[in-house]
Amino acid sequence: MRQVTYRSVLEEAFGLLGLTLEEAATNEVTEMTTHVNRRLRLGWEYFPWPELMRLEPRAKAGDGSAGWYIPWEASGSEPLGEVFGVYTGDPRTSPTVSEVGYGLSDRGVELLPGQVPETPWVSYRLRPVRMTAAQIDGTRGFAAGELGYYAADGNVYQAGASGAAVGATPDSDPAAWTLVPFPALLAPYVAYGAYVDFLKGDRAQEKAKLSESDAQALLDEEILKIVGQQNQRARGWNVRQRAAPHGW
Repeated sequence: MRQVTYRSVLEEAFGLLGLTLEEAATNEVTEMTTHVNRRLRLGWEYFPWPELMRLEPRAKAGDGSAGWYIPWEASGSEPLGEVFGVYTGDPRTSPTVSEVGYGLSDRGVELLPGQVPETPWVSYRLRPVRMTAAQIDGTRGFAAGELGYYAADGNVYQAGASGAAVGATPDSDPAAWTLVPFPALLAPYVAYGAYVDFLKGDRAQEKAKLSESDAQALLDEEILKIVGQQNQRARGWNVRQRAAPHGW
């Protein structure tokens, strides 16, 4: 995934307001981050962006009596977001691969009886990331999974399974942190969309209405690059279908 720093997104959004990031008040940065997270999710789920899609083998769970399924989350693997297909093998390398029928439940991707491959391959979208304005400045600790913004490099990090102690930064204790990537392809839309949402909160409703279409156009331009210029399919693989997928 091509990445940009979160700082660059904030700088772009506040720049549209005529402010530098340094001039923005703490509460304004916090508010802008709320808008960024909303726009990031909207943009993330708007289209099956190739950079945010994964196709990989996943371990199945269950048994013959209770049914076989692929858990939403498994140790050592990315958690599943939206599922786009389940296959008997890697459809990129084998012409004999076929699609497997499936349904969705609270425990995961349910494999239909009679169509359970030894090792199912799943095409899915990564779950959206989130940003934060909480500073990693060495003055406080972070619980496991908590997010922090590190001003030294402008990125957001997530504290590891053991958390991050007071004074631990991504530089001083890199093992305690994992970088949360911000996808470059969504950065223009997210920055502009967050700016529009900030205007709405500031009661500049008419200007926000005029700008909303411009934000949408930035997403559509990215799709045009992928589908029109790079000749990439929107989703799926050319495989034989064994049964009607996506439902029971």
